[in-house]
Amino acid sequence: MTMAGSAANEALKDRVTRLENYVGVPEDDEVVSLSVSTEQHTIELVDLRKILDDFMTETNARINNIMEDVMSLTDFVKTNLKSLEDEVAIVKNDHNKKEGKKKTEVLSALQLKTGLRKGEETYLAALVEIKPDTTVEVPDETWQSKSD
Repeated sequence: MTMAGSAANEALKDRVTRLENYVGVPEDDEVVSLSVSTEQHTIELVDLRKILDDFMTETNARINNIMEDVMSLTDFVKTNLKSLEDEVAIVKNDHNKKEGKKKTEVLSALQLKTGLRKGEETYLAALVEIKPDTTVEVPDETWQSKSD
């Protein structure tokens, strides 16, 4: 029985030693106890959380600045488009190709000034600002150039 008791004691002693090492009773200087390790990890997690919070705050500020810049740019482009819309005339040129398919082109006012081919059907469109509760009559007329 002493032999069996001795083996059981050795196994129990080995288990207790491993449990002590795991829980916090280190055998030598290189072993870190579980409580000390947990405390170190908690401190590191708090530091990482602060870094993440600072990053998120800085990123949100940058995104807000970018959004403000985009909105300003959008307003600027809208203003320029409105100004351009008031000054531009567009001519739509619709003619038959040899294959029987129609090809539609858009001509600028400068291209119109240089001339069109005789016999081409040409449509002149005017840009009109649409306002709520306002009715505008659009003429349904054709105009023949003097050169035809």
